[in-house]
Amino acid sequence: MSAKQRILPQFVPEPNLHPGWSFAGHYRVSEEVQGWMPQAQWPEALPVALEVEQAGRRRLELAIAVEAQARLPCQRCGELLDWSAQIAQTLLLVEQEDPELPQPQWLVEEGRVPLQGLVESELSLALPDFPRHERCALQGEAATE
Repeated sequence: MSAKQRILPQFVPEPNLHPGWSFAGHYRVSEEVQGWMPQAQWPEALPVALEVEQAGRRRLELAIAVEAQARLPCQRCGELLDWSAQIAQTLLLVEQEDPELPQPQWLVEEGRVPLQGLVESELSLALPDFPRHERCALQGEAATE
């Protein structure tokens, strides 16, 4: 990873966000994410892009795009497999969740938008529950001890 690449800040103050604000750079994969799946191999950083848009009166939306990739252990054979996903989500920024609103929401915490938490949340939703090779040699075989 080049030293000149922009690294996603942990937070951004809400007053700094306005329609047209954007960020393009990298999310540095945290130790927490690296610990989600034992034996998984994550790159040092993932490309991420964020953009703020107007969402009605006095509301902002945050569009997120992440090029996710990792090497995950197959749940059948244990060997690593390549996993990738193009994550794209638009979230309404809110002070408190409103079940009346139909779109996905993201909480502003103490006047700050937790950008790294947002990326990690989207990564966790995109990860497969049981990663496995499409044609694993152990597919269909009973597990033995």
